[in-house]
Amino acid sequence: MTRSFLCAAVLLTAVACSKQPSPNATSDTMRTPLPAAAPAPTPPPAPAAPGWALTVLYKTPKDPAKFEQYYAATHLPIVAAKQAEIGFSHAVYMKFPRNADGKPPAFYRMAQLWFDTEDALKKGLATPGFKAVGDDIPNFATGGVIAMIGQQTQ
Repeated sequence: MTRSFLCAAVLLTAVACSKQPSPNATSDTMRTPLPAAAPAPTPPPAPAAPGWALTVLYKTPKDPAKFEQYYAATHLPIVAAKQAEIGFSHAVYMKFPRNADGKPPAFYRMAQLWFDTEDALKKGLATPGFKAVGDDIPNFATGGVIAMIGQQTQ
């Protein structure tokens, strides 16, 4: 009888020790598991070659509200409709509310059309679709524009 009592006690102790504490239990010996480390962010894949962009800087228009209405309703749809013909891979559009020091910005807006290669950019600029986009700019950009070609660098 003593032997079976001893075996039962050992078995009950083993079972009790193997149970996880309840989530509401507090104890000096209870350990909070550390959260799993977040995986490091995966950087975007490097392009096969540096990209090329046509950057258009718009100066402040005479009537910003008219500019915005035309730009959104007319100009950007023209650009989107001509994207395949022009051959740019993506576009970046930015509006500048102020300089970093809080003063009025030197430019009002920027648009960039990105191309995979310089040859693709040259070919795209020579298309009737690009001419249509360019011919539309005087209809809303009353402050003037500066257009530049740039190559992405490291």
